[in-house]
Amino acid sequence: LGVDAFFVISGYLMTAIVLSRLSEGRFNLLGFYKSRFLRIVPALVVLCLLLGVLGWFLIFPFDYAYLAKNINHALAFKSNVSFSHGTGYFETGAKTKWLLHTWSLSVEMQFYLIYPLLLLALYKLFGLRGVQIAIAAGLMASLGSYLWHMQAGDVNEAFYLLPNRAWQLLAGAAVVAFPVFNVGSGKGDGSSSILRLVGI
Repeated sequence: LGVDAFFVISGYLMTAIVLSRLSEGRFNLLGFYKSRFLRIVPALVVLCLLLGVLGWFLIFPFDYAYLAKNINHALAFKSNVSFSHGTGYFETGAKTKWLLHTWSLSVEMQFYLIYPLLLLALYKLFGLRGVQIAIAAGLMASLGSYLWHMQAGDVNEAFYLLPNRAWQLLAGAAVVAFPVFNVGSGKGDGSSSILRLVGI
């Protein structure tokens, strides 16, 4: 649940940052990527180095080779894809995977690499209306994919992969793209209060 909430908040923040800067004509794509890189990569590298050293002394060679593969996937931000082919997140075998939690970082970074490019292109070509339509369509398509995979029994794919998690990030994005805080005339019609209560 913490990751679910985090994805929604992350989608909200990224969309707010990108759209506000686009509307002001000061969005810098390389600057955006640099800020995301500096926020995530240094701490991840330190963690992986520390686990590599500890693992050398604490685990068997076969397990160490598996850890090394997981470190590689974590640093390449593809651990979610790797883990989607293995044990489920909540199964017993998952406890031996020291970097299992990096799946969510991989989803986040994959989103950060693709999303601002799409926002930039859509905003330049179609303006805010194009962005709104794309966010709504993307949210519905991703949610549909998630539900389809869950129904088909592909639980790991539904849990780990960006196409099936993007709807959560785009739910946060929708709050920015479709603001409701100014709904209502301010003359006591109550629509703003009702919308806030529905949101809660």
